[in-house]
Amino acid sequence: MNLTDGILRTRYRNGYGWPEPMKPGTPYLVTVDVGNASSDFKTGHRIRVEVRSSNFPHLSRNTNTGRQPELGAENVSGAPNGAARLAARLPHCPANA
Repeated sequence: MNLTDGILRTRYRNGYGWPEPMKPGTPYLVTVDVGNASSDFKTGHRIRVEVRSSNFPHLSRNTNTGRQPELGAENVSGAPNGAARLAARLPHCPANA
């Protein structure tokens, strides 16, 4: 069951007016707006945060080349293993709040 999702084409992480491709091996701080959601997780429950480089066909494909996929066909390559490390900050409300 998905609680919420969000998407960001990272070349537009600083705004849609100026695309900035990411450089391999360079860490970036990226914020993805996932809207508002809430759920009560009991002790022992587990959650999964999933980060993917594509959500095709729901959203336009990501070729992992830095080029715009809407401008033509090309070979699609997957992101190499270990290409990204994730640190997620999840808000937490204490049980007695």
